[in-house]
Amino acid sequence: MELLSLVKEKLLPGHKLNNVFEVDLVESLIKSTRILALIESENEETESSLKAVLVYQTVRVPVRSSIDLTLDVVIPVNGILKCEVGSSTADLVLVNLSTGEMKFVFEMPFSEQTNSFVSDIYKSTEAVKSLTPEFSWLNPYIQLSQKSKQIDGIQKDAVLTFNSFTNENDSSESFTSYGATYTHKAHLGIDQENHTFVHPSPSLAARENEIKKEMEAREDKYTYFKNYTVFIGTWNVNGQYPSIGLSEWLACDEEPPDFYAVAFQELDLNTEAFLFNVTPREQEWLNAVSNGVHPKAKYLKVRFVRLVGIMLIVLAKEEHIAHIRNVAVDTVGTGIMNKMGNKGGVSVRFELHNTSIVFINAHMAAHVEEVERRNEDHDLILARTDFRLGSSEYPKRIENHDHIYFFGDMNYRINKPRESDIKTLANKGNLKVLFEYDQLTEQKRIGRIFANYNEGVITFQPTFKYDLNSDNWDSSEKMRQPAWCDRILWKGTGIKQQYYRSHPTLRISDHKSVSALFNTR
Repeated sequence: MELLSLVKEKLLPGHKLNNVFEVDLVESLIKSTRILALIESENEETESSLKAVLVYQTVRVPVRSSIDLTLDVVIPVNGILKCEVGSSTADLVLVNLSTGEMKFVFEMPFSEQTNSFVSDIYKSTEAVKSLTPEFSWLNPYIQLSQKSKQIDGIQKDAVLTFNSFTNENDSSESFTSYGATYTHKAHLGIDQENHTFVHPSPSLAARENEIKKEMEAREDKYTYFKNYTVFIGTWNVNGQYPSIGLSEWLACDEEPPDFYAVAFQELDLNTEAFLFNVTPREQEWLNAVSNGVHPKAKYLKVRFVRLVGIMLIVLAKEEHIAHIRNVAVDTVGTGIMNKMGNKGGVSVRFELHNTSIVFINAHMAAHVEEVERRNEDHDLILARTDFRLGSSEYPKRIENHDHIYFFGDMNYRINKPRESDIKTLANKGNLKVLFEYDQLTEQKRIGRIFANYNEGVITFQPTFKYDLNSDNWDSSEKMRQPAWCDRILWKGTGIKQQYYRSHPTLRISDHKSVSALFNTR
């Protein structure tokens, strides 16, 4: 009987089997056969299906009966699941699934089926990221898995979920020799015939991956953390020429930052820039940034990227350049037909030592009533941004990074308060009342956008819209209302925001520039 049919026999009514694989679980330099099943269940909350990965052990290969299969692990495909892919050999890839403390590396065939599996995981995690779907439908599988792990009162979790890498009760012998690990598994009653020693010639990628995981689990014993400062700046310049210096914005702190990420929107409003993505403003603003950074340090360009009028420049202190690798950029247009570059996002990513960092500069849809259009821009930028590194078939996504900085002209406005006119409240400095009607905050609060992202407390006046060369609110015929269009958000552990501020003395645009300074580890 085919493997697909045998696994179907293990599923509960109402659950669908999408894909099934015979794979190798790679742990502690040992490969063992597993059966991987991607299943789904309809859910009314998401108007789509919820998915999960079931990992089965098998007493023999090939599998001849459904009773050969024992459920080992249940992995819900939720918003925190990470899926990363690396190459193993010309015919195999390593698929890394991690959620919380559970980490698994599966060696899978380089095939359309594997590509479909990874794509399905990516799409499903994005679909539920801003929601809190109910995975109670997995409870029967989880209970079954727990029962199967109970052998003579001993739980096998540490061996099967990589938690052994951080389990303080594990003996160091588990990692010092292939034989010790293998004996440990045999002691727990796992069928030894299904385990194949990778030694003496394991694939290089598998070996490096496992060594990396063991080192990460013990990093506090042999590594130290280094603190860095990151300056994020964003400014919609309204097509203006840089006729002023930028030091009041970029060098406003006493000490120079280690890294700069400087973002511009509406760099050039001419038709030629929109149609041909060519503008003299690019070099003019690059020069202005170069002349405006902190004078106490020397900076080198990591990378810059531009899509029509959306530009991002990333700089690093000269001494950090040697520790930066795997630099990549991407652009996503979300304007006309969800493609044109008058709106969208540009991104730069790199790795500093062992930390992956990504910066995203976004310019989203305008007008107070277009809240959902801005939400869709947010979705498109997160879903379509990917970074292809070297010959890897599978791209890095924004969410695959340790430190994420998302900033730019988000264009979220302030809904009209009941208490008073927006301008009146702003002039009185009653920002707390105004902030209750801020669209970005409201959409984030209900879980529609920026799930698990942070933003500092806003203590500055709305940064839009002003008469040019003044601090006066818009007095044109359109009479645009004030709003905090220009924002900086972040996500990741080891990030602490020091300052979040606007720079009202730079008056050449209808927006005020904004910056934030972060201490990162």
